[in-house]
Amino acid sequence: MLLLDMRRKQKESKKRFDPEYLNELFGLTVVKTVRIPEELFREVENSAKKQGSNFNDTVVTALRRYLGLPSEDGTLFIQKVFNWVVQTYRQDDFPEDVTRQVFQHIQKDPELLVEYHQVTRRREDKETINRKIGKMVKQTLNAEVIGRSLPLPRGEELITSYALLRPGK
Repeated sequence: MLLLDMRRKQKESKKRFDPEYLNELFGLTVVKTVRIPEELFREVENSAKKQGSNFNDTVVTALRRYLGLPSEDGTLFIQKVFNWVVQTYRQDDFPEDVTRQVFQHIQKDPELLVEYHQVTRRREDKETINRKIGKMVKQTLNAEVIGRSLPLPRGEELITSYALLRPGK
């Protein structure tokens, strides 16, 4: 009986705290052992030193680029946007165009806009950051997609379209 009760509590706690979800949003770190050839280690170590960096940061940056993931700055930026979304909207009450409103908030906040432009210098970075923000909004609000917006005017908005959302069931 005690074991069943512990398993039930464990399942409930997993619903409230999902480290994979937090890791996806905020880029929490995981320690892994990776075996690499010695000559590759030396090359990375030398390259890192020349750039005033370290082995770990150089490998993480290279992996992010290879996988098309945002930079660490991008992850921190998304966390700031996440904090604003949590403070501004409730999971059971938000407008269908909440994603557009999030991007409009970024556009209206001078500090956020400067940071947005810094983390989206390259076109690929902009696509990645925008997609991650859209996904974050949907997941944070436990929303479901009910449609797509019409294309937005280029140059007036940070995004060209967005998903219409409603509270999930």
